[in-house]
Amino acid sequence: ATEALPRHVDLAALLVPVSPDASARQRFTVTELARYLQCPRYYWLRYVEGLPDQVLRQPSSSTGLSALDIGNLAHHLLRMVGTGGLDALESLLGPIIPGGRALRSLDESDVAVLRGCLVWYLEHDFYRQTIAGARLRTEAPVSFPLGDVLVEGKMDAVADTDDGLVVIDYKTGVGPEEGVAGLEDEGPVDADRFQVALYAYGLRVVTGEWPREGVIVYLREPGRIERVLMPQEAEEAARKALRAVTEITQGLAGVPPGGKHECSGCRLEWACKKVETA
Repeated sequence: ATEALPRHVDLAALLVPVSPDASARQRFTVTELARYLQCPRYYWLRYVEGLPDQVLRQPSSSTGLSALDIGNLAHHLLRMVGTGGLDALESLLGPIIPGGRALRSLDESDVAVLRGCLVWYLEHDFYRQTIAGARLRTEAPVSFPLGDVLVEGKMDAVADTDDGLVVIDYKTGVGPEEGVAGLEDEGPVDADRFQVALYAYGLRVVTGEWPREGVIVYLREPGRIERVLMPQEAEEAARKALRAVTEITQGLAGVPPGGKHECSGCRLEWACKKVETA
């Protein structure tokens, strides 16, 4: 008997065009390269076979925000808050978020979750000393050459300070001890550091100067800030990205990872198991 697909997978989304020949690709995103380095099998299923990663995109229950909801709304609020701090947040946070994508109003517990994600950060010395007085650009795109291809991405925020640029990446669905990501660009800590480091490398290519630092902000309570070392981690990220591009274009993306690897919370675990038993 044929095993049924999980109920949370949108069957219509499975009807995707055949992916182009990987050997001819000239453009890659920072997120997909991070995914490849994390797990070639996931990369193959997601980006070559085109399977949707919909495990956590299922509709939420009548109450409570899903990890995806929290991620989208927290990012949206931080874009609107900018350098305005707590005063700006309190003017925006309520049952209805201005410009938000929620299909329903938020109850008190929903608002409390979002407040818990954001207040500690806006009170943190990093925000007060670095962000509040900076020229802040949110959702900042970057593209840069790497070997023979172009790498593209979108940074959550870039702070232009008197001492240089600061690359900032917000993470909401995964924290120091958690294993489930809320947004597609979120993964294990090593993958998060790789993304920020590669963004920093890209800014170095584009501007000619190294950013002052790269920062990962884990928003879920109790909150945590990780700093990426410059230029060491950025240069290492570029080497890893170039290796990933080479392996993908040579057709190695479908090779299963060697040994045991962490699959907890993977959105494509159901499809991966099907491949293993095929």
